[in-house]
Amino acid sequence: MQRFFFFFVFAILLLMKSGCGEKDDFPQRQFVGYFDLTDPRYSKTVFTAIRDMDGHDVGINGIVVYNMGGTYYAFDLMCPHEKKPTCSVRVNAEEDTDFAVCECCNSKFLIASPQGDVVDGPAGRGLQRYKTSVTSDGYLVVTSSY
Repeated sequence: MQRFFFFFVFAILLLMKSGCGEKDDFPQRQFVGYFDLTDPRYSKTVFTAIRDMDGHDVGINGIVVYNMGGTYYAFDLMCPHEKKPTCSVRVNAEEDTDFAVCECCNSKFLIASPQGDVVDGPAGRGLQRYKTSVTSDGYLVVTSSY
């Protein structure tokens, strides 16, 4: 009986701990992507990619990269509200490259910021951000940080 009691208390404490805090249920995928910044596809202010220059998948639905004068912000194309492979954000290069809009829920995100903040729509958080760095030989490296 005493064993059961301790097991029961342990199980309750474990359940209570797992319910604390906000759970981030955005899908996760480990990747490292390389982009040659001298390549016209990757030297724009904003570009999107599903694969890097070597053909490796990047992100969940792909990534959008914003170049703020040599500082790069990279975000997943998957909408954090919808979290579906069929719902990606799009950048309209003809109108305003500072924003990306979800094609499903119409949430609007500021990609010209380090956090990919949501500025309109039902999304409760910004876009999933990835780490970026530039190598000495001019390659942009985008990595997941899980």
